[in-house]
Amino acid sequence: MNIAWWTTFRRRSRLIWLILFIAIAVTVSTAMLSKREAIVHEVIIEIKPLADGGELLTMEEVRKLLEAKFPSRDSEQLSKVPLVTLEEAIRAHPMVEQADVYVDARNRVRVRIEQPEPLIRIIDQRGAGYYLDANGDRIPLSRHYSPRIIVATGAIPAYRDSIMKHPEHILAQLVQLGEKITEDKFMNALIEQVDVRNGEMYLVPKMGKFEILLGDANDLESKFSRLKAFYRNVLPSAGWSQYKLVNLSFDKQIVCRKA
Repeated sequence: MNIAWWTTFRRRSRLIWLILFIAIAVTVSTAMLSKREAIVHEVIIEIKPLADGGELLTMEEVRKLLEAKFPSRDSEQLSKVPLVTLEEAIRAHPMVEQADVYVDARNRVRVRIEQPEPLIRIIDQRGAGYYLDANGDRIPLSRHYSPRIIVATGAIPAYRDSIMKHPEHILAQLVQLGEKITEDKFMNALIEQVDVRNGEMYLVPKMGKFEILLGDANDLESKFSRLKAFYRNVLPSAGWSQYKLVNLSFDKQIVCRKA
């Protein structure tokens, strides 16, 4: 093999690869620069519906939020649009669980939003109303949509952050109760309200004129099982108007008070 020829070939190959690398880098940089200087033609907002198909937040409300950060002008350039800041601003909205903001291939700003899922509606002792999700986070009431979920009323203290770190807090117990009721088809169809009195939870059923004293949120599976047995075995023979209170707060017992 001709060593001189091989050395020349290797040098030329390296030069060719270097030229190709530079050409690709220039092409990519030019494309990125062109993208940044492109004019925004449209802003498209997509809001993922809640599990029941509803929306706490409307596109118009999102658009108003966008207008504060992203003025709609024909001459607006993408290089001047703070997409990261815009995304952070949208995510900070209490009715937004997740938000993604990006520019598509047609130079359109696309905003995709996921909403938090309300678990239980709270009306506290001061009359303040809001929702709680499964994480115990507070969600403000929507001005145009009310999901059909359990309502909690009565002696409920004011909301505070990180309530799930304090399982003894009545709001944390209401979240636990709301989750268990939602997961149970029978209970979800039966219970429409929870009323808090002296630190204890009373369930208000859709069927029957009595109240159900639950106590706290401990041992909910056992309490639900006893309540189902009461509806299945006692009420059909005793009658729906015989009782004013069904007490599940005692361990492994059902104590009923007659009307």
